[in-house]
Formats: sequence, structure tokens, C-alpha cells
Amino acid sequence: MENHKFIRNYCSRNHESEDSTEWTEEIEYLDESGSVIFSGKGIRSVEPGVDDHVMVGGIKKPLLNASAVAKMVEVVKRWRWGPDMETQLDKLQFVPNMTHIAQALKIIEDADASLSLFRWAKRQSWYVPNDDCYITLFDRLNSSRDFDEIQLVFEEMVRDSGENWTSSFSAYNRVIQYLAKAEKLEVAFCCFKKIQESGCKLDTQSYNSLIILFLNKGLPYKAFEIYENMEKACCSLDASTYDLMIPSLAKSGRLDAAMKLFQEMKEKNLRPSFAIFVSLVDSMGKAGRLDTSMKVYMEMQGFGLRPSGAMYVSLIESFVKAGKLETALRLWDEMKKAGFRPNYGLYTIIS
Repeated sequence: MENHKFIRNYCSRNHESEDSTEWTEEIEYLDESGSVIFSGKGIRSVEPGVDDHVMVGGIKKPLLNASAVAKMVEVVKRWRWGPDMETQLDKLQFVPNMTHIAQALKIIEDADASLSLFRWAKRQSWYVPNDDCYITLFDRLNSSRDFDEIQLVFEEMVRDSGENWTSSFSAYNRVIQYLAKAEKLEVAFCCFKKIQESGCKLDTQSYNSLIILFLNKGLPYKAFEIYENMEKACCSLDASTYDLMIPSLAKSGRLDAAMKLFQEMKEKNLRPSFAIFVSLVDSMGKAGRLDTSMKVYMEMQGFGLRPSGAMYVSLIESFVKAGKLETALRLWDEMKKAGFRPNYGLYTIIS
């Protein structure tokens, strides 16, 4: 028996091929009632609303999402990217929708392949922006450490947001957190500004990740700027960010801002860490704000925390320099009772 080679092609009434291997007979496609919905040579193109179901006996049933997604994933995994993949996707014998795309992206682990499928979907007439698609893409691109592509996809999402669709804040938060964790300071801050301009809100975790990024980069002033934006958005710092923010502000001379956060932290029933007390006692003392320094020192003991030798030294030095020798000597005695031996420098300034 001869093997006949058949090439499966789409065709229309207006484009008929002369290739001898094509199916040249006129084919009529009927609906359930028997009416002709199309006639032409070869296999017709799929049409939305016409090819979104299958017939089981005499019963019209929708095409199973699982079957559609599995076929789409099969095509993408085989070709991965480029014209060949897109040609095969164009030949799918059903009309895809954004549910199919979102589910397929969750299955496809390769970042380049996921991006190729998404780009193809964006060029289709049935495409609508989808938050789940963007979230999955950001997850894939973060896993592959492709932060340049994250920025490009983010900019696409911002453009989509202006076209009768508003992204939920989940996708935006993904971008900020991934970029901040990767220490992409300029890009993260640029994306933050664009999100603000779009009117979308970020969550506490995203603000905290930006604050930590700026603090780690030695930019407490920018960190406090993020905090001020955070306040306006009715978000609050978490305990770990207070632990970073307060000492950083205190050491940089932003003492009022540091004390404001210190009071705010206590009002939220969060327990200040030893590092917070050390930074405030030391910074306030060196700035000559001795009453505040001593108040924080006493408050620390009220929390059951013991002063360190370095804290005693800092306090005694501050009081001596201010001419408060009586208080300095009292602290000297406390220091020795606590088991700390004053160093030579401290003996020098006391004597």
C-alpha cells in the first residue's frame, strides 16, 4: 500500500494553494443543525465561538481546559521560542483564552519559553491583561535571575494598566520585592515611582524591602523618604525593619525621626531590641541630649535588658564632656558593680 503524505494546512476562500500534496476537495463544515458554516479547500481556520466546544453524540460540550492547556504546553516545550513555535500555536484546533495561557505558564518552568508564549498571546485578538500571567512570569524571571527582563515586563504591565485594566497589587509587589532582594537599587526605586504614579498601592513587605535596601546601601535619608510614603499609604513597619531603621537614623543624626519611630514601635506593643537602645543612648548622649539619653537608658532596664560595658563608657564620656560629673561618677559605680572594668581612657577622663 502506498503511503500518501498529507500536509495539514489552513486555508480560506480567498487563498487556494496549487500544491499537489494539499487536500484539494471542497469541504463543507456544518453546525449542529446541519447548516453550512464554512466551505473551502482543506482545513478551515478556527473561529471564536464556533470552535470552543466538541460534540459528544448529540450533546454540545465545552472543550476541556485541561486538554487545551496540555496541548499548548506540549507545543511550547517542544519548540520553546521563535517562528516555529508561533506557527504551531497558530495551528491549534481550538481558540485559546487567557485561562489557558495562565495555566500553561504555571506548568512551563523555562523562563524563555514562558515569555515566548506570553508574547504570542499578547498579539492575539482574544488577549486581555491578566494579573496571574504577570505574577507567574515575574516568578520565572526571578528564578532565572533575569532582572532586565523583569523591568521590561513590568513596563508592559504598566502600559496595560492604562488600557481599561488595573493590575492587582500582587504583581507590582512581586517586582519590588524581587528587585530589592537582588539589590537593584536604581531599578527598584524607578519601578516604585512608576507604581506610585499609577495610583496603585504596595503592601508592607514591599515597603520594608525597599527600606532595608536603602539602609544596606548606606542611604538612611532615602529609607526615611520611603517610610514617609509608607505612612501616607497607611502601611506600617514590621519589627525587623524598626530594628534596622532606628539605629540607622540615630547614627546619621536624624535623632527626632529615630525617636518618633521608637515611640511608634512601643505604641504598637513591639519590643525594641538591644541594638535600638544602644544606638539611641549613644547618639543622644553624643548630641548633648543627655536627659533623653538617660531616659532611654532607664527604659531599657525596665525592659529587663542589662547595659553593656560599651554603653556605660559612652554614657560616662557624654556626661563628663557636659560637665555632669556627679551623674558620670554614679554611672561609674554602676559599671563596676555590674562587673565591667573601666578602660584606661575612661580613667583618664574621670581623674
